[in-house]
Amino acid sequence: MPDFTGLGRGLAKRAKDAGQQAASRVAQEIDAHRADTADPHDTDETASSADVHAEAGRLQAFIASRRPYPGPVQGEWSIGIGGLLAEHPRVPSQMHGLVRKLDRYGGLAISDRGLSVDGDHIEWSSVTEIRTRNIVDYLLADGVVQALDALPLPRFPGRKRVLDALSKAVFTLLLAAAKEQFDRGAEILIPAEIEYRGGLNRRRQLAPGILAALVLADPAVAQCLQATAHAHGTAIVPADDGAMQTAQQRAELLRSKIGALNARFR
Repeated sequence: MPDFTGLGRGLAKRAKDAGQQAASRVAQEIDAHRADTADPHDTDETASSADVHAEAGRLQAFIASRRPYPGPVQGEWSIGIGGLLAEHPRVPSQMHGLVRKLDRYGGLAISDRGLSVDGDHIEWSSVTEIRTRNIVDYLLADGVVQALDALPLPRFPGRKRVLDALSKAVFTLLLAAAKEQFDRGAEILIPAEIEYRGGLNRRRQLAPGILAALVLADPAVAQCLQATAHAHGTAIVPADDGAMQTAQQRAELLRSKIGALNARFR
């Protein structure tokens, strides 16, 4: 099983000092709202297969409706879990403004200034390289699972069921993409490791959480990121330097890994 140290560390690392202050303010607002709206009778926690199917459809439609234009970004393009949940039919309208602030817990923003992944922003001038990985390898990497059901979403009837459905829908779509690439004999590569210069010019890495990975698996988003990165002189290269010697070996390896994914996420 792959063990990408940089990927695990990137997922474990959340916002930096300025970002942490913003996150703290959001968390305080949400905690206050939770205290006012807590419902001890909300035991409807587990999403049904119909819930997951419906959520997967909503996710696909949400991403499709927000695909960026071809070529490098002019200004900013972004997509996040806050916007996704604010449009959910079970989230009360009075919570929409607060829920939209959750974008920092899961999302992607590409601009002519830099790149933001799950609330961490990096200027293009600091990015040294973006490395891609096969989506199957990404899903199997240690530390990749970002629990969407742990999002600090304000309480409302059916909240846990909504988050459970969302979490399962994201994994369902990523696993479906992994299987599709195997069936088509093609590879879906996502930007899985973003290397940049941090404080004191130290080399650091940032990696997308599970929702950002789903967004990056969309060809239009991947092309947009690649075009914008190239426009700013940032190289995008495959992370794997030990490619299989034959197509048959590669196919057998992918089949084995997809089997492991089925076992993990069943």
